[in-house]
Amino acid sequence: MKKSDIGDIIEVVILLVILVVGFFYTIHGLVDGSSVSGSHNRYYEAHEEF
Repeated sequence: MKKSDIGDIIEVVILLVILVVGFFYTIHGLVDGSSVSGSHNRYYEAHEEF
């Protein structure tokens, strides 16, 4: 595999991740708007420790 191929794959993966995250945030907001901020804060606290 050439380096350019690996770069293309990484770009596709990043785009897919962004789409999936955006999709989940939209569903989360539609299902339960009040709990989104709470889970969002817990998510960031865990990542700051990491």
